[in-house]
Amino acid sequence: MSDRTADAVSDFSRDFRHAATATGLIGGLLVGLTTTLIGGSWLAMPACGAVGMLIGQIVPIESSRGRIRNGLIRVLRGTRGLPFVVRLAFAVLLLAAVSAIDIAETSLNLAMQFYLFVLPIVLSAVLFGWRTALVTTLLCIVAVVYFAIPPRQSFAILSIWDGICVGAFVLMALITFASVNIQSGFAAIDEDQDSLLYE
Repeated sequence: MSDRTADAVSDFSRDFRHAATATGLIGGLLVGLTTTLIGGSWLAMPACGAVGMLIGQIVPIESSRGRIRNGLIRVLRGTRGLPFVVRLAFAVLLLAAVSAIDIAETSLNLAMQFYLFVLPIVLSAVLFGWRTALVTTLLCIVAVVYFAIPPRQSFAILSIWDGICVGAFVLMALITFASVNIQSGFAAIDEDQDSLLYE
């Protein structure tokens, strides 16, 4: 491959890495803004933005072509190769662990509970792929209504504010699901382009 082609592929690859990072930043800022609007700290916005950017740097690559340069990505790709039922079982275990923490720690405010229940969505998307993350997102929404929205351990939504809070978590969950999966798509395109260097 000529140097000119290698430079073009390298520039293209860099653009996709920047796009994945920007997607994470925007998704994180939107999640932080959502929790700020329901009473969370304004510091949530930059913190969530930073986490989103970090996720953009470690999102696994789904493409099967090319060389794997990063050991972490190799491990993450291996978890995505597990059978769907096994991935789903691990995701449910993540959700069960988060639910147990939420039950045990009664002093968490609603914004912190929301962050706690977003964690299984992020981990499922990064570790297990979009199908598992979609199921986890739906299960997390149900878990938030049951465990976090007062009255706790009930599916009752007794006030308009409770309905707004449920809507805020649904928005957070969907933003998280979408941004991590968009980042995975950028990473897959990036590896496909990068693999041209080694063919």
